[in-house]
Amino acid sequence: MLKIIGASCVFKCDQDFSILQDGGVLFECDPHSSSNQILKIQDFATLTQEYPHLQATFYSDCVLLPAFSNAHIHFEFSNNQSHLLYGDFPTWLSSVIAHREELFENLTQGIQREINLQLASGISSVGAISSYGYDIDPLAQSPLRVTLFNEAIGSNPQALDFLYQNLLERFEKCKILKNHKFSPALAIHSPYSTHYVLSKKVALLAQSESVKLSCHFLESKEEKQWLYEKNGWFQEFFSHFFKVANAKPTMNAHEFLDLLSNLSPLFVHCLFADDAIFDKISQINGSVICAPRSNRLLNGCYLDLDRLTHVKLAPIFSTDGLSSNYSLNLIEEIRSAFFGYAHLDAEKLAKNLLLGITRFPAIALGNNNGELKEGKDADLAIFPCCGIQTSQQKPLHFVLYAQTQVKDLYINGIGEYTWKQ
Repeated sequence: MLKIIGASCVFKCDQDFSILQDGGVLFECDPHSSSNQILKIQDFATLTQEYPHLQATFYSDCVLLPAFSNAHIHFEFSNNQSHLLYGDFPTWLSSVIAHREELFENLTQGIQREINLQLASGISSVGAISSYGYDIDPLAQSPLRVTLFNEAIGSNPQALDFLYQNLLERFEKCKILKNHKFSPALAIHSPYSTHYVLSKKVALLAQSESVKLSCHFLESKEEKQWLYEKNGWFQEFFSHFFKVANAKPTMNAHEFLDLLSNLSPLFVHCLFADDAIFDKISQINGSVICAPRSNRLLNGCYLDLDRLTHVKLAPIFSTDGLSSNYSLNLIEEIRSAFFGYAHLDAEKLAKNLLLGITRFPAIALGNNNGELKEGKDADLAIFPCCGIQTSQQKPLHFVLYAQTQVKDLYINGIGEYTWKQ
């Protein structure tokens, strides 16, 4: 089964950010296939003439582009609205510890609400960080293409065996649920919160199972001081909340990177990474994911994108979770980011923001989507964007003016969401 769709403007989201006016896409849409792919991209009129028997839909005053990827999202924090405190990292983390029981009460409805939001905002793929496993079943049953990062966290040496066994149980459950849309993966919360021994076990497991691995890394100045100087606020944190006297980190930043050197890991935040760290991330084929609004709320700053460019790391943009954001809509996220990076060239930034939610995260997650190209999975999104046809700055125009709700969304060639006005 084949179908044609077209739009006033088609963003291929390839390396050159090619744009096709009044373009169309021919793709497979077999409901029984696990791999419906894009077959042809060209002028819409030409496609419909070549395949006159096929169903064809043209979206006027809209943009057709690859469906988005939200590469770092915590669905398990979907209940937060007023529990947590913002302004700086210590204040926020302390409030997470104080309110964590409340955050996980009656969670199923909140998780499902945010799954629906992802679909409504044109997202086909997510990198979901699962700390407790509450989101496994809802995500496995959703239409989303999911990389489920089972997360390890804990620094108490006496609890490491229990923590690792708990991780294995969640990971094994995900392996049973694995299919063409649901991929098990692993995560190490961070080097400040996860013991070296546990981190090493998780890294070895990721390598032996050939799965993706994600981690938070150098998100705060407090974490940097802890890993580099072995003192500071985290010493008080471990003493106050976990009754650990004279706590010390079990590894430094470079030792942590060495653990992950064979895994092409996804590093999240990296706000306080220096040039040597970014260079090493690049050398081990890592990826860097930033969450601009989360970074603003918890640390009052943004990731330096110029430093990524210097070591040839492509910026990936995500929403993080509702623990550090007010909305998980990805267009709203990149729109906010556009104004946060006021010193960067506007048109170039707009392209990078769009590639950072399509092409770049698809590569990092190992998905065969994120670009309109023959042979790529048919994950497609159509957004209303008034005036796009005559705009002289189409990527920038999209970032500023596209509707934040998708008109139609296809995942694996199947329509999964239609805007009901």
